[in-house]
Amino acid sequence: MLADMLSRLAVVAAILLVASTASADPAAWSSSFDPKAVASHHATPTDSVMVVGAGDVSPARDEAAAALLNAYQGSGAKVALDAKALGDVSTLSDPEIVQRAANQPVVRIAVVRIYGASPATAVVAVYDKTGAPVTSFVTTEGTALPGRSTEAHATAVGGVSKETIDAVDDAKKKSVEATQEKEKKGSEAFDREFLWPESGGRVRGRQLQPVDDLEFYKLVGRQDLIEKYEGRGAVKTGLMIGGGIASIVGVVIMWKGLDTDCADSTDEYEVCEPSFSGFLTGMGVTAAGVAVFTIGASLPRDTVPAYVRRDLALAYNAKLRKEAGLPDDYTPSRLSHRRERGEPVRLSPYVGPAGGGLVLQGRF
Repeated sequence: MLADMLSRLAVVAAILLVASTASADPAAWSSSFDPKAVASHHATPTDSVMVVGAGDVSPARDEAAAALLNAYQGSGAKVALDAKALGDVSTLSDPEIVQRAANQPVVRIAVVRIYGASPATAVVAVYDKTGAPVTSFVTTEGTALPGRSTEAHATAVGGVSKETIDAVDDAKKKSVEATQEKEKKGSEAFDREFLWPESGGRVRGRQLQPVDDLEFYKLVGRQDLIEKYEGRGAVKTGLMIGGGIASIVGVVIMWKGLDTDCADSTDEYEVCEPSFSGFLTGMGVTAAGVAVFTIGASLPRDTVPAYVRRDLALAYNAKLRKEAGLPDDYTPSRLSHRRERGEPVRLSPYVGPAGGGLVLQGRF
């Protein structure tokens, strides 16, 4: 029974994943830890104690630990120490913290952990130097800690009261719900925004939204590739425009070379003949213009290899997972199901009379 109750209290640190990072209000935590109320949670007076703020570093954690330290000092503790001598304990469990504090000149170690957003919840577990639980209590930022009666001490098991167990269970339930909601939102966002590596990043999300090359480079944050893409685009456009203009000029020269209209001549004996040299010159200019235009039209804007685009898409997806708080191996659920069944997804290019595109092959 005792082991079960203590395990409930200890498991909070493993299940409650998100500590408050909001700014704490020192006055609020001072009102939460009244010296008399804190003293009432101890069956015997506390002569010496070290207060340790554990878990993720946050203003709320440090302010709560400082307020509890002041409460112990105000309740008559002869020695009340902070945890500076222990160094960084943010990743340590309660037993590890007690072990590290074994050489400190105190009889008891009070471990404070903060959970939830403002108003945050403080869970305090007090141990002796052997690691045996002395007492525990839970309060909320800005809410006064209720005192504990002598009868409550009599019914507590290993220093853990029924009120504390109920508070821990409630906090655990709320944290699980908050974590599930966060994971749901994160997965939905990832499912909308991830890039298909097989397509080189040209397809986005489960809705299969097309992504053009410039948008892809913006998504993956490669300014160098954006500049290169736009530079080649400018060259491509310049060649096509220049070639088009040259072709038009060449046609005009050809037409002028074939012109035999002598209507404006005053010499009735003038023989009007086409200018074959002008015609040939126009033909050369036109051919050169067509060649330049063709070169421009065939010049690809994007020269990044497919394997590089795939790696960029994978790195982008990894960043999305991290921002969404998802595990590194997360894959959208229906895609995961397909993978388990061994049904691959393939994106294949195609060319038809009216154009081209990508074909998605798979089972959904």
